[in-house]
Parts: sequence; C-alpha cells; structure tokens
Amino acid sequence: MTDPPVMSNQDESTINLRPPSPLKVADNHENLAQSWRLWIQAFNWYAETINLAKRKPTAQVAIFMTVIGQEAIAI
Repeated sequence: MTDPPVMSNQDESTINLRPPSPLKVADNHENLAQSWRLWIQAFNWYAETINLAKRKPTAQVAIFMTVIGQEAIAI
C-alpha cells in the first residue's frame, strides 16, 4: 500500500476556492448569532485552506474584512 500524495507548496498556492458568502446582517436580527456561528466556521475552514495564518497580519485583516462584506463592516 502506498502513501497518499502529499501536497507541495506549489499546489497550496494554486488552490482555487471561493470564500464564504458575506455575512448577512440586515433583516436577520433574530438569527444573527446563529448566522455568525455558521459564517465564522466557514471562514475558519476557508482560512485554513488558503493558509491565511502564514500571511502578514495586515493581509489577514484585509482578507477577513473583504470576505465578511460591507453589511457587517458597517456595524
């Protein structure tokens, strides 16, 4: 039995994954806490996949703010 292939650094940089949809806050006041939990879970999976922790802190913030969306930024 052979080991599964290991992803090289080059393969990691070519991952083409869409980020989660922006967090919806308008007209969602009753379920906002649940929406947040689901959104942040999806974002954390996305961040792990794109190796966000290896980027500069300013890039991490910029990616988070871009992905969370304008509705959430406004609050």
